[in-house]
Amino acid sequence: MNLKAYYRVSADLEVSIVRNMTCFIRLDVSTVEDKQIAKMVVVDSITASNEMLSCKIPNAHKPISNRTIPQNKIGFSLAPGWGFDRIPIITTTYSSEATIGFGGGFNGLISYTREISSFFGMDFDLSTQSSSIKPYLSNASVDFSRDCLSINPFFIIPVKDGGRKRIKIGAGVDYYFGSVLNFDMSKLKGGFNEKWNYNNALGYNVTGMYEDIFRNNWTGQVGLKLCSVNYRFESTQGNYAPTDNTFGNPNGLSLYFLVGLGYHF
Repeated sequence: MNLKAYYRVSADLEVSIVRNMTCFIRLDVSTVEDKQIAKMVVVDSITASNEMLSCKIPNAHKPISNRTIPQNKIGFSLAPGWGFDRIPIITTTYSSEATIGFGGGFNGLISYTREISSFFGMDFDLSTQSSSIKPYLSNASVDFSRDCLSINPFFIIPVKDGGRKRIKIGAGVDYYFGSVLNFDMSKLKGGFNEKWNYNNALGYNVTGMYEDIFRNNWTGQVGLKLCSVNYRFESTQGNYAPTDNTFGNPNGLSLYFLVGLGYHF
């Protein structure tokens, strides 16, 4: 193998390649008058090892990973949402209708993320959700509360800064539990107080998020999450029960806007 360094007059350095033997070559720069001249020097293994350690030059036999983002993350997000289906439940004295949705409302969640590679990962989310009657009434309230455990695989699309600014696109499975529709209408004529329990239900979600990993591996994120689930009435803690699918088998299709903060470690 011939290595050459050119500076007006060519200089050749001949190196013999021997099986199972490593040769170390150092590139030196010397100054002659006002000029700098590059030259290559063969060095022994001890000198080369010391210089690589002092300069933190990576060993080619043990390549370092280019990844600078820790693979684990914990986070917290708030997500106001909008439910696609709202069901009339109370007619007011102004002949308007107050409605309740089985989706949307307020969603607060904590999450653990494991990034398997620079382009793929998994989110594990635990959230509590609640939607209430609209418009607000001073003499009655109805709210639907539920909890949810989600498992969401996602893809990472790096945007800039080595992937510290990126877009995450994912889809996953949701398991809803502790779903209760709570009526407090005792102040209304003919009103009642009751709790209707709904089944533990499976749903799915699709998410699109923008993440910015800034100083000390703190992460800010914003995005949208579309969730779909169907509930089924299971039991009542009172004297009433739904007589049709309006309340017997309601739909919880929702769109949430998420804002969150996390920490990579």
